[in-house]
Amino acid sequence: MAKNTLEHHAVLTALLAKHAIESAGERGKEAFIAGVTRLGMERGTRMAARAILRGDKLNLASFQAYGEWRADEGVMDFVTESLSPVCLTRARKCGWNDAWRKHGLLEWGKYFCLTIDDALARGFSAELGCSVRHNMSWGAPDCEFDWKIALTQEEAAWVSKKKAELGTACIKDFDYHTGHVLHSVAGEIAERLSAQGQDIVDRALADFAAIFGSDCIDAAKAAYSKGEL
Repeated sequence: MAKNTLEHHAVLTALLAKHAIESAGERGKEAFIAGVTRLGMERGTRMAARAILRGDKLNLASFQAYGEWRADEGVMDFVTESLSPVCLTRARKCGWNDAWRKHGLLEWGKYFCLTIDDALARGFSAELGCSVRHNMSWGAPDCEFDWKIALTQEEAAWVSKKKAELGTACIKDFDYHTGHVLHSVAGEIAERLSAQGQDIVDRALADFAAIFGSDCIDAAKAAYSKGEL
């Protein structure tokens, strides 16, 4: 059974942002955001590889169908606002936002939201992108995502059918996703800020272990190291 949940993932990202910004200011913020962008691009690229393996096009419909994570019931409230002239989706409840508020980390966690969705889309296909029109972590009542292009009714129906067909085949648990944060977000901070960066990562992990225990870190590292597509 996975040790890490969406809450663990959210707290780790926020702690990395907190220590990066407190220790290195604007350079720390830039390193963290670069790490989140790297993580998003890598996840989007993995999603695309799975779609290609199954013979599906790299379009917005496939992007929506091949997501890598699934929240427990009640953690997210995500709806499609419109399909045309551009696809607009809205999050009325967000587990990341809730976790950051719970642990007093919203001030830092909100930086995760700046590039993650656009990076995911661009990692999946250079023809895709996402603009976050407003974001609850930055004070809005909800989050609205503009996916730049339209989605037809037929494509929307295909997404539902494809998700049912795929089941959990493409879903990664939060041990894996938390391990990905360690590899790419923490890794980017350490690479960009050298010795100071590694100290930032070490202090973030110490704070994380104080909340959740070091076994969660071990589980995350082990899950991500398997490197399964």
